[in-house]
Amino acid sequence: MSSQDATQQSHDGDSQPTSRETTPGVEVESQTSIDEDEDAGNQDDLDEFDEEEEEDDRFPYSVDEIVAIFTEFYQSLAKLHHDPARLKFPPPTGWPQLAPEHVGHWKDGFALDILRHLPYFESGEYVSVDYECCLIDYTTMKPDVFAKEDWREPLMVEFWRDGSPVQPRMCFLVADGRSDADGPCREWVFDAVHGEVQALTLHWGDDGVQDVKEFFDETVERYKKMHIISLAGRSTLLYTAKSAEEEGVELWQVAETTRRISEEEVMAQKPPQWDRPTRFGTELDIQFLRQVFRDHGWPDAFRRQECKAYIDELMERMEKIRGLAWAVDDHLPPGCSS
Repeated sequence: MSSQDATQQSHDGDSQPTSRETTPGVEVESQTSIDEDEDAGNQDDLDEFDEEEEEDDRFPYSVDEIVAIFTEFYQSLAKLHHDPARLKFPPPTGWPQLAPEHVGHWKDGFALDILRHLPYFESGEYVSVDYECCLIDYTTMKPDVFAKEDWREPLMVEFWRDGSPVQPRMCFLVADGRSDADGPCREWVFDAVHGEVQALTLHWGDDGVQDVKEFFDETVERYKKMHIISLAGRSTLLYTAKSAEEEGVELWQVAETTRRISEEEVMAQKPPQWDRPTRFGTELDIQFLRQVFRDHGWPDAFRRQECKAYIDELMERMEKIRGLAWAVDDHLPPGCSS
């Protein structure tokens, strides 16, 4: 469903937010007067809005609608490859540690209201969702993270839409890439003004912007088709390993196979050298993982713990035989406490 359709269903033609806050963090009589009569303290933020932008292009979703979209996505993750017991939900009034009196200087009120009412996976578990990239649990952020307005905003000033930058106070990171990653990593930035997500590949570029619901729905489908392969505690696989110096192809390009692949065949692959993969993830590895996941009920009745136990044991043996295995990844995003 497009953002415009969602707007029409939820507001009967009215595209402005109607839940909790009707404006992005400042009190004004109407959304159409947002650029006309503002307090001086908020003027710098509001000047960055595109005055020529169509009014119905902004705020296509209310806070409640955005929270529902995020919640549906996180619950899908919990049904697939992450522990549902670790998905926590806020009290009705929102997470108290993210109240405006504590962090109101950090984000605009509309964006902050979203963050306060989102569910989060507990940060004690690495929740990998993309290449070298994991979800952020804002409820466990250390207080000093919010002491400055520019936490992670050097990245977010790179968030552009239709040739114009989107102000960082109206954006927040959904998933953070590893600063120490060996090579490129991915980050997801949410733009609360337009209800869109931008997936960035650090040092490489971005994939453009996409409606948040469409982005999450397509991501879930990619998981189900195993065009992205993720398992709790392991690095998410998005590409095959081609050689020591090169990425291979994206997983959607790896052909499906109906023949059974044995452990022995996987283990018998040549050891890593400069001209051969030094990481787990050959096309045969990917085909074998798909087989293992489906053997354990993927995607509709996935026996996650049973599959994880098998893969953990398999990778321990593979490390000894092939000298490599599916990488363990348990880092936490910057500023989160374990």
